[in-house]
Amino acid sequence: MKRLSEVPVGGRATVERLECERDMRMRLLAMGLVPGTEVQVKSRAPMGDPTNYEVKCYNLSLRREEADCVLIEPVAVYALTAAPAGALRVVEIAGGRGMRRDLARVGIWEDVELRKVQGGIAGPVAVVVGGKMHAVGRGMAQRIRVVVTANEAGSCPDAGTGR
Repeated sequence: MKRLSEVPVGGRATVERLECERDMRMRLLAMGLVPGTEVQVKSRAPMGDPTNYEVKCYNLSLRREEADCVLIEPVAVYALTAAPAGALRVVEIAGGRGMRRDLARVGIWEDVELRKVQGGIAGPVAVVVGGKMHAVGRGMAQRIRVVVTANEAGSCPDAGTGR
């Protein structure tokens, strides 16, 4: 099992358990690092310590010794083309302004839940977003990063974007 301090910037992981003294454990639990919680590494200081994490829609900075207490399971991030069919959540769109604009027109942006219906070796990928089916071109779909989800209601609201 890996430690939270080993996850690279941009990586995601799920907290499995905490391995530390009682005081540190209680402090980390109070900060939201409970088993089953998804954590994303947002940035790391130039010398590698501390590291900024996103936990339950807020930013949390931890020193390496604190992050070493957190045992995690890395979350598999797929390109939309390679993801299995079913419920998915968009975690990143690796495209420019035009691509983001085109995807936003059909309701696809970061933190949106969608359902992949089909997508074979060639041709567009069929997805359902907001109850409507859309075909996403293969080139765009390769630049959309997703994680498998069970339609959990724990995504962060977009502050100030009106979405």
